[in-house]
Amino acid sequence: MATRQWYLKNQKREQQRGRDYYKKNKKRLLKQHEQYVKLNPNIIKSIAAKARMKRQAKKYNIPFEVYKLLLVKHPFCDICKNTFTIKEPCLDHDHTTGKLRGFLCKSCNFGLGNFKDQYSNLLKAADYLSNNLSTHYITSENPSIQNIDNWDKA
Repeated sequence: MATRQWYLKNQKREQQRGRDYYKKNKKRLLKQHEQYVKLNPNIIKSIAAKARMKRQAKKYNIPFEVYKLLLVKHPFCDICKNTFTIKEPCLDHDHTTGKLRGFLCKSCNFGLGNFKDQYSNLLKAADYLSNNLSTHYITSENPSIQNIDNWDKA
């Protein structure tokens, strides 16, 4: 009998055997895992990143191989143009339609999320920044409030 067929036939028994083994050897297994993580941090990060990418691909019904190809062809954030670090790429999507828009770094993805994906909120933030570039009420050199009289006129 082929290994796969044997496993399917004995699946419940083998799963229970694994659970029993883990309960019996839990402390030793956790200690081994802790040592492995300490000795191999890059491998652990890589495994975690791959698992995260697989979850993203599955969530948006993209075959994992296609997801990897897209990432290889597009290794940078669509907003800030910075190259991704190992665990950074996020698939950006429209929350109303569910359609994918592109890859973003964590910072840009969180930024869009904080603005509720609303174009008007982003424009208000850009307007705020452009109108307040030269007005600094609190400075790092002098942490007291500056220009308090002009606060409401800025």
